[in-house]
Amino acid sequence: MTTTRILFCRVAVATALSLLLFPPCSSGAERSPAVASVALTCEIVGVVDGDTIDVALPVNLQLPTESGETVDVKTLIVRVRLLCDADSGVGCWAPETHRQSSITNAKAREAEYERGIAAKKFAEQFIGREAKLIVPGRSNRLVDHFTLERLLAEVRVDGKSIGELAVKTKHASTTKGGTLGK
Repeated sequence: MTTTRILFCRVAVATALSLLLFPPCSSGAERSPAVASVALTCEIVGVVDGDTIDVALPVNLQLPTESGETVDVKTLIVRVRLLCDADSGVGCWAPETHRQSSITNAKAREAEYERGIAAKKFAEQFIGREAKLIVPGRSNRLVDHFTLERLLAEVRVDGKSIGELAVKTKHASTTKGGTLGK
């Protein structure tokens, strides 16, 4: 994929997401800086690691292509960085699934890697499940809802937060580098 096409895809995804999260005001009035949390039905379609998943959002959009034509978009795949709770913004931090060179002790590095794989496997049990994607009402600027090209959001399956479950089962922490289960 060329750089232009990748950039175009990012712009299209950002446009689609902004329409889902912040629909245009029907009265033409200016949007308030205070934005309510948004809950969208989705399906969990992939797991990157214990705190990052991919969800499919059903949409019905027509987006322009580089050639000027339009394409019908029925599903939008969004990478989500899990939060334990959208209202408070409490994060979910799982161990990494790659061997970190910053951990100099080989035994500790391997233990961290194994914990990361276990956290990923925990999250994989939710693939194929219908869920609620809850984006916190922090701002009406789309950029404020992302970190490293991942949407910051809580994902709930059967009413339970995946991030919170990961912490409770000691697969994650609420702070980066924190004790698993806390």
